[in-house]
Amino acid sequence: MEVRVILRGVGELGAWRGRDLPMIKRVDLNKSMQGRWIGLGQDRAIVMDLLWLARKQPMFPVERWVDVSPLAALRNQMAPKISWAVLFTRAYGIVSRQIPELRQCYGGWLRPAAYQTDSVVVMMSVSRQVDGQERLFFARFLDPDVKSLAALQSDLEWYTREDVGRAFRQQVTFARMPWIWRRPILWWRHRVALRKRAYRMGTGGISVLAREGVLNRLHPTPLTSSLNYGPVDASGRSWVTLQCDHRLIDGMLAAQALNAIANCLNNEVLRELHSLLPGRRAA
Repeated sequence: MEVRVILRGVGELGAWRGRDLPMIKRVDLNKSMQGRWIGLGQDRAIVMDLLWLARKQPMFPVERWVDVSPLAALRNQMAPKISWAVLFTRAYGIVSRQIPELRQCYGGWLRPAAYQTDSVVVMMSVSRQVDGQERLFFARFLDPDVKSLAALQSDLEWYTREDVGRAFRQQVTFARMPWIWRRPILWWRHRVALRKRAYRMGTGGISVLAREGVLNRLHPTPLTSSLNYGPVDASGRSWVTLQCDHRLIDGMLAAQALNAIANCLNNEVLRELHSLLPGRRAA
């Protein structure tokens, strides 16, 4: 007897005579593998809450290459340097002031509604070491459209160096609550209490891993928009992604917003960064 072996997509692998058929070991599928259960506690509570809020968020991305070589050249002349996250936050804040849809949030309980705030609040994801483990927190940047680069850099350094219990006190306290209490509170803040939502959750967000040399393009977010940029390549370009809530923002407006951020980086932000050079400040 001859048995021919054929795999779909691969073709015929060969043939065995009856006496050459390999022995097939019987596997007990009900047998448990060795391991252990690991509880997910406060260190994952904030992330799981964010995923819960963002699970039905109809986000879509717009993307493009942005030439940031002029900014990179100026940063190389500075010590200490202004963070890329601060530069993008500044541009994001300025454009959010110019485009009111970026300051809107979708909500409403009995019927769909949108609330537009007068303030710009950018929430930036920050990774901190707590008890030997990486934990994710969200740093609040108020009015980045009017704050200077130096002030924003000072805020970022405070969030990354200050004691976690002080810098993120509200988030740490909230994570200690049972999820059965947290979820209704979050839903109320996200969908009903829209007047305070901008301060509590932000008008927009920034989440980046460019310092690690990678790009996290489509991170989950419960906000109306979220900005992401990748590492700067050898030619001075960065791949920039803006995610938007399709209930409030269409593709054309999202593209215009992303182009405005790129232009702002190479104009207003570039001029402000140039003014921070040591020689300019002395003058």
